Amino acid sequence: MVEDAPVSGTDDKISLLLVDDHLDNLVALAAILSRPDYHCVTASSVAEALKWVLKKDFAAVLLDLQMSDLDGLEMAALIHCKQGSRHVPIIFITTTGKVDSGIVRGDVRGMVDYILKPLNPDALRAKVAAFAELYRRNRQSQHQADQIRRSEQREQERPLPGSHELSGQWFRNLVDAIPQIVWMTDICGAITYCNRRWSEYIGTSPELFKGDVLANIMHPEDLSVLQRQVHGTTGTREGVVIEARLKKGEDHKYYWHLVQLLPERNASAAIVGWLGTATDMHKRKQVEQQLAESKEQLAITLRCIGDGVIIMDTTGHVLLMNKAAEQLTGWVQADAAGYPLDEVFRIEHQVTKAPIVDLVGTVLRERGPGVPEGDDYFCLSQRDGGTRLVSNKIAPVFGLDKKPKGAVVVFQDVTEKQRVVEEQQKASQIESIGMLARSIAHDFNNILTAIMGNISLGRAI
Repeated sequence: MVEDAPVSGTDDKISLLLVDDHLDNLVALAAILSRPDYHCVTASSVAEALKWVLKKDFAAVLLDLQMSDLDGLEMAALIHCKQGSRHVPIIFITTTGKVDSGIVRGDVRGMVDYILKPLNPDALRAKVAAFAELYRRNRQSQHQADQIRRSEQREQERPLPGSHELSGQWFRNLVDAIPQIVWMTDICGAITYCNRRWSEYIGTSPELFKGDVLANIMHPEDLSVLQRQVHGTTGTREGVVIEARLKKGEDHKYYWHLVQLLPERNASAAIVGWLGTATDMHKRKQVEQQLAESKEQLAITLRCIGDGVIIMDTTGHVLLMNKAAEQLTGWVQADAAGYPLDEVFRIEHQVTKAPIVDLVGTVLRERGPGVPEGDDYFCLSQRDGGTRLVSNKIAPVFGLDKKPKGAVVVFQDVTEKQRVVEEQQKASQIESIGMLARSIAHDFNNILTAIMGNISLGRAI
């Protein structure tokens, strides 16, 4: 059977190959699958069907299982043995009596699906629509991949400004002008290019250009980290960025750098080399280390201080508190962080019991250290409901720009001290009363002595 001449614009349509040696069956299939986005090609013989398979790409082949000139399964094997049609889905059209044996044999020869006679139009359209959509998506993905590949090829073939010699010199001048170390290696790690900064820092010894270069100049600990990332699933795809120590050729000491490796790939996407850059960050690393040491010293100092210390930001929210502050307030650092100071450090006047609030705001407005006005000591309400008597001071914290960065409150538990003072006051009062009693008794004895003397004198007379 000869197909009608294809109309223009069929390249955008989904092509289907309908194979049956009965003309009425082909007409029925074409009628059921008649859609504007389908292009149905019909073939009534094996030879005709193979001719179309060699000429055109099909989203699916609908093949009668019982052909007069060749068994449908054998024809499926011929279609799938050809390179261009190896993955074309084949839907067998068969009768109920042929299902079991045909499916078993069809699985071996690459059958994808089947449909029974008499045909159910809705079921047939659904099966074909699924394969058509899969073909459409694959074709779109292939088209996008081709566009990307052509774009990358154009980018690779685009020359730098000027002639080849001028563009190469322009590139070298550009790379030599940047402060970073730049190098390129082959797949084995041997240097194929380096900029002037490399020579100034690493040196020009021939050994530094052979073999695995990074193994000669990178600290072993950092090299092991780099190798793990390079050989990992993420490292070879998008490149690697690590902080590493590189040995300086002048003094053979290690200095911290931010090292980045990007893979160079060929047309098959295989890695053929690496582009490396290294940015000096040794001073920043030293500052970070000094800052970490300062923080550790501060933490140790705060832990050793017997007074409670709470540090707040400019909004009055707790940033840090030491162990003594945790014990006195009943709050732990993890719970108190981010809470307002007034909720963690709740104090009130000892005499009036009026709560004291907005300590941070007050001290920041006054821009100087201070204590709450009123009593010498204040009552601190603990988280568990207990109370302690404390003395406290609060001071603002300023940055290098002289702007306030927060505040710090230092407080001391004076409960026991106040109890001792009160006991001393009571003892002093008792002692005063005793002295008064002794004085009264002495004076009373004097009076009694005079009276008794007079009585004795009267008796003698």
